[in-house]
Amino acid sequence: MKTAVYLLNTDPEREPAFASELRMEELTAGLSRNRQEKIRAMKMPGAKRLSLGAGLLLAHGLEQLGIREQQAVLEYRKNGKPYLKDYPEIYFNLSHSGTMAMAVFADVETGCDIEQTGRGREQVARRFFTPQEQEYLGHAGDESAWAQAFCRIWTMKEAFLKVTGEGARIPLTDFCVHPEADPVTVVWKGKEQPFDFYEIPVTGYRCTLCMARRSGKAAEPPGISWVALD
Repeated sequence: MKTAVYLLNTDPEREPAFASELRMEELTAGLSRNRQEKIRAMKMPGAKRLSLGAGLLLAHGLEQLGIREQQAVLEYRKNGKPYLKDYPEIYFNLSHSGTMAMAVFADVETGCDIEQTGRGREQVARRFFTPQEQEYLGHAGDESAWAQAFCRIWTMKEAFLKVTGEGARIPLTDFCVHPEADPVTVVWKGKEQPFDFYEIPVTGYRCTLCMARRSGKAAEPPGISWVALD
């Protein structure tokens, strides 16, 4: 199974479907009951569009694998990470930011994160980045480059947390990503971890995928597709 990444822009000016409440309701009704409840629980229009976008990408990715999203049974591991009860060999992860939604499907543990770029957050970096990560930021250059470097580290850290399924259980300062390394590495508990990072170019965003290695070997680079709605 080739790793597949799907992207969808939920900006109403880019995707007319998100400008129509009627069309959004039609798209929502085509998803599972749990996803419908998540979407309808969102009060802010932007959050509602993002939740719908993530649900549509989940449905699209599953459809490519011959699975209907409405019939797929999601369960949760002890660490809270969701999985497909009837298809444990398929791993997936979702993320969204700004107006962009992202989904990844693979045959190994995977995590992804997408963040809209802009101003860097110095207080966040001081509080949640390791000394080595802060040193990397110190070499970034001007304010724009610093913000890009900040988002690069942030998405790598988030993707790693999501691939492990541990999320907030692991303090962000307990592990260190090395974006200057080739390939990028992550060190946790004093050891380099068997995961690979892939950075996906998306204008105005930082988009990172973290995947477990197969028997110590790097996974095949993912295929990337933009999804357009009818």
